[in-house]
Amino acid sequence: MDSGTHFIMGLGLFALAHLDPTVVASTPALVGTATATVIGSQMPDADIITRLGGNAFYLRHHRGLSHALPMLAVHTLGIAGLIAAFGYGPPLLHLLFWTALAVFLHVGTDIFNSYGTQVLRPWRKTRVALHVIPIVDPFIIALHLAGLIAWAGGSPPGPAFLIVYLLLPAYFAAKTVYRRRAERALARLYPHARRLILPKSSPFAWQVVIEAPHHFLIGRYAFGAVRFRQAVIKENADSEALAAARRSRAVQAFLAFSSTVYATTRRTGRGVEVRYFDIRYFGRERHPLMLTVVVDERGAVVYEHLAWKCPERMNRRLGAWAERQTA
Repeated sequence: MDSGTHFIMGLGLFALAHLDPTVVASTPALVGTATATVIGSQMPDADIITRLGGNAFYLRHHRGLSHALPMLAVHTLGIAGLIAAFGYGPPLLHLLFWTALAVFLHVGTDIFNSYGTQVLRPWRKTRVALHVIPIVDPFIIALHLAGLIAWAGGSPPGPAFLIVYLLLPAYFAAKTVYRRRAERALARLYPHARRLILPKSSPFAWQVVIEAPHHFLIGRYAFGAVRFRQAVIKENADSEALAAARRSRAVQAFLAFSSTVYATTRRTGRGVEVRYFDIRYFGRERHPLMLTVVVDERGAVVYEHLAWKCPERMNRRLGAWAERQTA
């Protein structure tokens, strides 16, 4: 989920914690619990600092070790320990419980979207992604906002958010069932094709990508029907250029991040331009995940750029680089 959703869920957990008598027993207990749930709901994303190493470094490490099961215990103990050391929070076991709930809920919700997390590290580096909830889910946000409004209007926060957190797993379960129905429907229609079913902001619709031997079909599944709006013809890629491009750290990070990659090659005066696309973002006009690499005649990678942006901006950046090379 995005950081805004995690923040509002941290507030929601603090409201829910009012059901715990030890939390509402004193002001220091309330302050410590609020700090624990808000920071705990954000802590796994502390790996945002990896952006300082560039987009490729960030892509390789975001939602990696910081979201792994052993680190969840480290986050919990570290946050609760610091709060307790300053004399805030309820009794330690209660503080640990609310902190752990915030940390684990962060990673648990991340697993349900398409980015996924490396929650099984260090045993496995595979990203666990269930493709059920979008990064920004309007229903989850609206549910929490309704609870906060009820709290601001005078309703007891504990019971209000008990309703929120009973509805939340029901929503996740309903979306999971709905997605499985979509999978079965598409399997009947395209039994031999690779099928990707990805969440959209609407709770009733899914983005669909069908990969056939020679093309991709991009469309929308909703209410038992699928409608395709775009077809992408597969191009024959230069295998030597692809092999050379794999030596790029950006390419290695891209391939480690996504198992749904499509690559194209184009020969230019500068060498071979290799472009990688994450199939999960086909059909989106804004912020598709793209990587451009240029391999020269000697097989050396002379340019690489990984970003979430529209193809036009990627082309302008590549054009500016080419002009500098010929200046």
